[in-house]
Amino acid sequence: MATLLAQLVPLALAGSFLPTWTTHVILLIVTTDRPLANSLSFVLGNFTYRMLLGVAVLFFLGSSEPLRRAVDRTTQLPPAMREMAGFTLVLAGVLLFATRPRAAQDAPPRWLRAVESIPPWLSFTWGFLAVAAPGFQYIYFLGGVGLIYKSGLSPLGQLLALVGFSAFLELMLLTPIALYAVFRSRADPMLGSFKEWLARWGNVLIGGILLFFGTLMVLQGTGVL
Repeated sequence: MATLLAQLVPLALAGSFLPTWTTHVILLIVTTDRPLANSLSFVLGNFTYRMLLGVAVLFFLGSSEPLRRAVDRTTQLPPAMREMAGFTLVLAGVLLFATRPRAAQDAPPRWLRAVESIPPWLSFTWGFLAVAAPGFQYIYFLGGVGLIYKSGLSPLGQLLALVGFSAFLELMLLTPIALYAVFRSRADPMLGSFKEWLARWGNVLIGGILLFFGTLMVLQGTGVL
């Protein structure tokens, strides 16, 4: 077990660095009517997918070869698909980024009003689908699951190791939730101000993010990166 922990630590530390999903959690805290319920549901959805995938690999696939095939399938999209998706994001980003900031008296953007009313079950689905989408998270997670599979632990030991590994990967997502819960009386006024800022600058902010990631995907699809 000590050897397994030593091998899992680097993967767990690298895999727990999730700035994009952490911003999703913060957005749910800032904008929704049920900040704790929604943000925790997002993390639970994220954790549930990891557990389902880990159990499938450990107890149903039966060898390490499916791990390599799964990594190949889920971490790479065909170049043409990357370019198409990238150009779509760039176009959407340019349209949003070009919009003027809203005046203070203007109604909040539609996406912000939609996020405000998200129920916990939809936050759970969002967290589930976020980790299920193709991405580098599979490299760290399936690498850790492969180590657990080869560890020689009993099935119960493997399951407990999977729970611990999956839970550790959620630490960065849980951090803003814990800070909000502990310092809620101080956080609410600041979050209120931030929500007003999002209402004015949200479209421009989202447009910039889409433009950045779209450009990145286009460069990857064309082989520049």
